Amino acid sequence: MLDGMAGRVFSGRVHPTEIASRMVREADLSTIEHHTGPMVPNCITVTINPNDLDLPPDSLSRILAEAYEAHAAEQGWRLPGPTFVNIKLDPDLGVGTIDCDLEVRRGMRHPWGRLTGKPTLDLSNNRLWVGRSDECDVVLPYDAVSRRHAEIVRRHGSIWIRDLGSANGTFANGQRVGEDESVEIQPGSVVTFADRSYRLELA
Repeated sequence: MLDGMAGRVFSGRVHPTEIASRMVREADLSTIEHHTGPMVPNCITVTINPNDLDLPPDSLSRILAEAYEAHAAEQGWRLPGPTFVNIKLDPDLGVGTIDCDLEVRRGMRHPWGRLTGKPTLDLSNNRLWVGRSDECDVVLPYDAVSRRHAEIVRRHGSIWIRDLGSANGTFANGQRVGEDESVEIQPGSVVTFADRSYRLELA
């Protein structure tokens, strides 16, 4: 992911892949424990010397945000909101130096997928819970659905589902899904939570 960041258009002392790698390292050190699994900050301020900048700050910010989002999806990291990257220019900072500050900024994320049914449900995070409880990312307010019913994780280019000890079971294409091992599902797969069935689609 980091090596594919349009490297040919840059000639500055600090390459965007170096910045992205620094962001990823800082995120890994800033992992937050969430009930669904590892979560990382989504708001990053990158400070560099103006002499290290080849692109307008807005363009660099967009490229870095896209790279961060892609890496989070690869790792299955949960993000508390959309990714924001702020480029701060400091002429007093040493040339070739990168400073990164990370923080949590909660907000609505753009869905990467959906469960099509009645109703259709958006899948907006890389790591989410499905269930009857309001603490779940995808809420199914039906008596047959458990409060914490199932987990869906997007990582390594694949989508995985796991039951969370539900009373009435989770099924993928008619096959029961267990608690101990996640099952890979693909666009077009039919997933069932108790008696509620949906078709997985990408957004």
